[in-house]
Amino acid sequence: MEIDAIASHGHTILHNPRAGYSLQMGCGATIAAVSGIRTVCDFRQQDVALGGQGAPLVPIGDKLLFGQYDACLNLGGIANISFDKDGPVFGTQKLKRVLITGGGVYHQFLIKRIKELSDVALIIPDDEMVNMKEALIFGFMGFLRLRDEVNVLSSVT
Repeated sequence: MEIDAIASHGHTILHNPRAGYSLQMGCGATIAAVSGIRTVCDFRQQDVALGGQGAPLVPIGDKLLFGQYDACLNLGGIANISFDKDGPVFGTQKLKRVLITGGGVYHQFLIKRIKELSDVALIIPDDEMVNMKEALIFGFMGFLRLRDEVNVLSSVT
């Protein structure tokens, strides 16, 4: 398999969007120089520079890749939920299907309580998707940037 591009969001070590900065470990220029592969990076810094909060960034992928669900719940280090503000969450329809991913899907008590307290079909994909969804979406965001398309939803950051 030939690699066309690398999309690297790095690992956030300092983040203060009010002060106008977000710093990640992982230098895109170094990745490109060492690998010889064009590299898309600085997702959070770009969003902060444009007046956003630099997070969450994944909702663009949730919308475009997982739009068949009424909402996408990520139970990671911080829980995030992505949904269409014009869709069933704020409308008159009832939520039907919610995709749950992130490490929290392995917290049996948490998932049990969510199931007990909601009447929504909770979809937990296989381990492969749980473990790769965020990386998949950042790769997709890199692809969108290479095509000069919107790759962050400013309405959520």
